[in-house]
Amino acid sequence: MIDREDCLRLLKELVQGSPADQTEALLLTEESSLTRFARSSIHQHVSEKNLTLTLRVVRGKRISVLSTNRIDKISLKEILRKAISLTEVQKPKEDFISLPSPKPIPEVKTYCHEIRSLNPNRKVKLIKDLLKIVNGKGFHASGAFSNGEVELAIVNSLGIEAYQSFSDLFLHLIVENEKSCGYASLVARSPDNLDVENLAREAIGKTSEKEPLQIEPGEYEVVLEPYAVSDLLSFLGYLGFHALALKEG
Repeated sequence: MIDREDCLRLLKELVQGSPADQTEALLLTEESSLTRFARSSIHQHVSEKNLTLTLRVVRGKRISVLSTNRIDKISLKEILRKAISLTEVQKPKEDFISLPSPKPIPEVKTYCHEIRSLNPNRKVKLIKDLLKIVNGKGFHASGAFSNGEVELAIVNSLGIEAYQSFSDLFLHLIVENEKSCGYASLVARSPDNLDVENLAREAIGKTSEKEPLQIEPGEYEVVLEPYAVSDLLSFLGYLGFHALALKEG
């Protein structure tokens, strides 16, 4: 995490040094870790620390956008120079009006400091507690446990200065035996919301003791549980409900 003051200062210096008509700089930082388990055994733990700075410059109606993960002064001067030069070869976007102007931004709490307590040792202990419950009911467990911290900052030449930090965690669980399987998931901001016992109970409760039935290919009415509906709506929003999809028809 860089922190609010340093993020905004970095972006303001970049924007103020731009000769373009309008300039926008966005910084996204992330620190995250992911632990995977399969057949009731933990088999992978990975972590990532990265940042991305995206610069957009406008000259008349010509716009260029560049990204980098290097934020030293020399690299920032270079990305600004490249962005300015690229506007000279861009086609004008005739429907472009302007970058956004400042508006009131409501304060929303999206960060929990306790997220940092989820170190690898604690995550392994939580997963082992989960596996103990699942194995005790005669099932194998597979899934993933991720947690992270994110910062998002944006500054433009029209006066916008905004910053938000986020914490997040998710735990996806699949339990299975020879007859059936069940799924449960938890998404939260704080580790205080982690309840592995309840998560295991939910997934196990969706399994069946009956033998699976073979059905013929065809059209069937189905009832989707909330997890399935959530996935459908998420992909619809991600792939369909955005300006690019509208512009491309």
